[in-house]
Parts: sequence; structure tokens; C-alpha cells
Amino acid sequence: MDTDTLSNLASKQLTNLQVHRATFYRGQPSAFAGGGAVAGSVFSLVSVIGAFQDPPIQEQEGFTMGRTVVVLGGGISGLAASYHLSRAPCPPKVVLVEGSERLGGWIRSVRGPDGAVFELGPRGIRPAGVLGARTLLMVSELGLDSEVLPVRGDHAAAQNRFLYVGGALHALPSGIRGLLRPSPPFSKPLFWAGLKELTTPRGKDPDETVHSFAQRRLGPEVTPPRSPQIPPLLNQLQIPILKPSTRASSVSSENALFSSYPVVPPNSVLGVNAFISFPSFCNSGTAFQPNPTPPLFSAKQGQWKLVQLIPWPLNPSLTLKVASLAMDSLCRGVFAGNSRELSIRSCFPSLFQAEQTHRSILLGLLLGAGRGPQPDSALIRQARAERWSQWSLRGGLETLPQALNTHLTSRGVSVLRGQPVCGLSLEAEGCWKVSLGDSNLEADHIISAIPASVLSKLLPAEAAPLARALSTITAVSVAVVNLQYRGARLPVQGFGHLVPSSEDPGILGIVYDSVAFPEQDGSPPGLRVTVMLGGSWLRTLEARGSVLSQELFQKEAEKAAATQLGLKEPPSHCLVHLHKNCIPQYTLGHWQKLESATQFLAAQKLPLTLAGASYEGVAVNDCIESGRQAAARVLGTEPNS
Repeated sequence: MDTDTLSNLASKQLTNLQVHRATFYRGQPSAFAGGGAVAGSVFSLVSVIGAFQDPPIQEQEGFTMGRTVVVLGGGISGLAASYHLSRAPCPPKVVLVEGSERLGGWIRSVRGPDGAVFELGPRGIRPAGVLGARTLLMVSELGLDSEVLPVRGDHAAAQNRFLYVGGALHALPSGIRGLLRPSPPFSKPLFWAGLKELTTPRGKDPDETVHSFAQRRLGPEVTPPRSPQIPPLLNQLQIPILKPSTRASSVSSENALFSSYPVVPPNSVLGVNAFISFPSFCNSGTAFQPNPTPPLFSAKQGQWKLVQLIPWPLNPSLTLKVASLAMDSLCRGVFAGNSRELSIRSCFPSLFQAEQTHRSILLGLLLGAGRGPQPDSALIRQARAERWSQWSLRGGLETLPQALNTHLTSRGVSVLRGQPVCGLSLEAEGCWKVSLGDSNLEADHIISAIPASVLSKLLPAEAAPLARALSTITAVSVAVVNLQYRGARLPVQGFGHLVPSSEDPGILGIVYDSVAFPEQDGSPPGLRVTVMLGGSWLRTLEARGSVLSQELFQKEAEKAAATQLGLKEPPSHCLVHLHKNCIPQYTLGHWQKLESATQFLAAQKLPLTLAGASYEGVAVNDCIESGRQAAARVLGTEPNS
């Protein structure tokens, strides 16, 4: 699934200055092998650029030409590892093993009958920071400069990202003006959240959920309310919608008005600029009686007002605002996950480290990252000068793994497709035996760029502790639905929008492909959008063993496009793909799993290096860096980090 795409949607939430997520590789490097989901970042924070520098690739003592490195997995992580191994001054023999018939992992581009390009995985890569520059350098080394399609800083797709809340699209705040005044759906200027962050003490726990971290440091404006557990008896009750002209002197007189106004379901999200007031309630058996003391209406002139009298078991003092959705949307955008389960230390290490080092996220990002040497090329300089927010390739992002494959073949790398690995075993002399079903390979070292849970099933009995640690790193599935419309127009111009779980538990977001990359619209051009589905809705369907048909995903995607974007006509073209277990979930305590794996590998001196999305990065840039660092370690040079 497309973490980079959803991440690009989420990026405006953490920063308008393109906060770079500092990567902290502990022992074994890693990154996402092929894609990203809704990828990035609610506050204007200062850009953090790591000081990574490509180390000189040196030959490891004893690791000379003639020795063999087997790379497992032909996604972008494995391709990048093979690329850097093959470019060493004295490269080892490299064998890349891919279980499927194609390379590129989640990166996949297809053309429609009119020539339009549809991305089934990531559709744009961010150029920010050292990792973004290194990816652009690789693009130049592969001779792809002329194929690059940039999204420049003054483009609508770079400047505008949206949240879909209360049945309406809201532009995420940008610039100083956006910080100093309320911007719906946020009820307060984000400046106040930044001020709170500067005065909040440092956390003492070694890890924390993203939700807890954000609520503690930034306040409830950026954290979603827990979905209230509505008593079954009340599931069918209705919430009245009262017009602002309505006046009621008491609860009883308001209750008398209920039947005369339209109603909405009790679990729906409120309309724009409205709010729910939760008065205190008393529960006497099955009879839920509202306390008449608190006022039940407060509406600005000309606005609709929703009054909630259903006694959800919430804190009496709690007033929930529509704006309390940002971190929920961010985690859905980057990881298709739950902010109450994901780890701040592992998912957003730059934020965690900023607090640990400087007591404040803002101070840490301002003071904690020096700007070290970066790769340089004409393409990198152009990206900086034009302030690119992202880029793609004319024929689709799959052009990149295709070019890598061509390059590897030209440098003598053996690329085996359609060869799933059946097992790994250690020989007496310390080498690996890689079982491929009908044949075997021998390897002096293995770089594994396959998912951690898959690797755990291949490891020999001697590596049982490692297998146990890796087996607990799970992943979630995401459905990607590409839609094309003839003669249609979007209501807004931007990169796309995210959808918080309280608004729709199944729709993660919608990307406006035609806005960012109109060159890929085909002839005659048609409007292209991509709907991402996942979250608790999809996990529940999977747990129930429900039939996950293409018709189901297409129906939900078309419904979302019609409701959220007004695209009510049937699409002229539709592609549906379910990416099973595509985005790893860095849940609370994920760092301890990595530490356990690193310690075991070091203690046992296993000739195995881990790479891929399962560990410390789920975006394409992270993935490519993961492969580069894996290659450097195998060759004997510790990369700077």
C-alpha cells in the first residue's frame, strides 16, 4: 500500500516546512520495501534535516570478490541493497531472489486504455532531507532525470491538503496566518498548542503511544476522542438538529421540539463549526436522564446547531470539538493505524528524540539537528531551488525499480524471479543454505528485505529467539481503488484529503492524482483520484472472514468519491487492488523487539542483515536508505547515522 501517498497527505499536519523525520537505525537498518500509505506529519515546525553522508564503500577484510551475498526480496529495499553492493570497488557476487514474477514490491504502475497512468502503490516521493536527496541522486545515476515530474512549491498540490470532517473539506492551516487564527476544523489557533508544547515537562516513560504523547504535549486539539460506547438500548435513538433561531427555556421544552426537526444518526460526526455539548448525566438503571442544569444550546448566528442528549458515558466536563482529529488522521495517513496503539518512539523518532534531548519538540527540532554534508547533483539543486514537495516519473514510479533491474543486470547481478524461499539453514562452515524448492543457493551473507513475519518462518531452529521477536511485528492491509472520471471537476485543488476514523472508519483518504501529475491523465485527459481503504473497518472484515471482493471495495470507494468530492457519475475506469499486510505496525514497545533482534544477531555473529519496512521506516526514501545501509554494513563500512 501507499504509505508515501497517504504520508504526503499527512505531511501538512506536522509541518508546513517539511519536517524531516530523523531516522535512528539501531543495529540493523530497515525501511519500507515498496510503498507507503497515507506519508510525514499539525504544527508548523522547523525542518529537521539529518546529517547522513554516503560513506565510502570499502571492501570488508576477508569479504573479497568471489564471496556471495544473497538478497531476499525484490522490492525497493532489496533492489537498493543490490544496487549499492554492485557499485562497490570490489563487489561480491550478488544474487537477488524475488518470490513473485515482478520486481518493485508495492511500487506498481499500470496504463489505462487511454494511456493514463494509475499507481497501485505510492505515486509520489518526497525530496526533503538527506534521504530525499539520496533518492534523487540514485535517479540521476540511473539516467532518469528527464523522466522526473516535479510538484513545485508554488503548486496547489504542494500548498493544499485537506481534512474531511463533518461532511466538508477543510484546508490544513499553512503559514503564520494559519497559526495565529482559528482554521476550521480547529477551534483554536494552533499557536496556543505550540505555546503549551514549550511549557510541558519532558516525559519519563521509555515509550508512549502517539495519542498519549500528542495529548500530553500538544493538548486535545490534535488528539481524537475515544469512540464512546453507546449502550445497545440507545443505538437507535436520534439526535435533533436545531436551527439557531430555536429558543428553549428548559430541557423539557427542547425535548418537545425533537420530533419537528430532521435527525442524524447518534454516531455521526458533527457538521462544520458546530459542536456537541455533553452535559452531565445520571444513570439510574436503564433510565438515562439528562441533567437539566447545563445549557444545551450555543450556536453562532446563521449556523446549524447539533444538541446531543444521548447519555454516552463520558466525563461530565468534556466538550468534544470536531477539531480533535489531527493525530488520528496522521496515523491513519502514514501507517493506516491507530494512534492509541502506535509507538511515538518508533513511528516518529525525531519527535521522541527532540523531547528527550531538549524537553520540547519545538526546541529539539530548532536546536537538535545540524545540517551536515548532503549529496549533490543538478537534480538535487533544482529540487531545492524550486522547493519541490514531491516528484514522480513520467511513466509511473515503477520506472524506478525497472531501471534498477536493468542496471543490476548490466553489472552482473543475478536476479531470480518467481523463486520463493522455502527455508534457511546454517552450514557447518558458517555459510547459509537458501532453499528455493527445486534448487539451493549458498551464501556467505544474507540481506533480508522481506517482511519480518515472513522471515521468522524461514529461520532455522538455532535462530528461534530471533524468529520469536520478528513474528510479533505485524502489518495491516490496505485496499487501493483507482477511479477515472470523464468531464468531472474537483471541488478543491490540492494533493488530497485525509479522513479521520470517527468520520469514516473505512476510508483513509483520497488522493487527487490529476492535480499533482496532470501529465499522466491520458488522452483525452480524464480526472484521476485514488481512494485508500483500511483501518478498523477492514481489520474487522478480515477478522470475521468476510469475503473481500473487488465489488465491495469499488462500491465503498465510489460512495466516498460521491459523498466527499461530489463525483456522483459512474467512473469511466476503475482498478481495485487489495494489498495484504502491506504496512507494518510499530506498536508500543516496538523498539524493544528491534533491540532484542540486534542483540541476538550480534551475540550469535549471524551473517544476516535486516532491511525493509518492518523495522524503522515505511516510506520509499526510508526503504532505499535501508538498502544502502545494509550494503555498507555487509561491505564493512558503518554508514553515518
